[in-house]
Amino acid sequence: MLTPPVPQAIVDAGALATLSAPAPWRLLRPLKMGSAVAHGWRVAGLTGVVDGACVLTLQNQRGRTHRVHLCRNDGRPHGLVYTQRFDLLVMNGGVGDLPTEEGLAQAVAEVAHVLAANEGEGRHAPVVTALLPHAERVRRFAGPVDRKLR
Repeated sequence: MLTPPVPQAIVDAGALATLSAPAPWRLLRPLKMGSAVAHGWRVAGLTGVVDGACVLTLQNQRGRTHRVHLCRNDGRPHGLVYTQRFDLLVMNGGVGDLPTEEGLAQAVAEVAHVLAANEGEGRHAPVVTALLPHAERVRRFAGPVDRKLR
């Protein structure tokens, strides 16, 4: 049985958990706040590691935002795209069954290219270590109100 999508108001309700690492902007270089990514999508935010993932927010020209969870790739990625160390999951309120708009998918793929170019630098090891694979996040945080996974 599939879980119905969660309304945006519920998805964004509540405070974030304790931050365990600062926002890893160096991983996204040359991207920074406000940078164009692809197909009208821009970087609108990046959190540090919270509940095992960094949350990258992308915003399009119409003001619509999407959250992309940057999780650790443990060899069994679940996301739209992935790199050697990162698994990028578009958090759209579905359970892997909702389509992703083509322009957004290409923007997320571009972010993956940037991450792949930067992920080998040793200084990023603490961020990678603080991240959890998506399956582990589901195991730890899924429940009736699984906001940490949205």
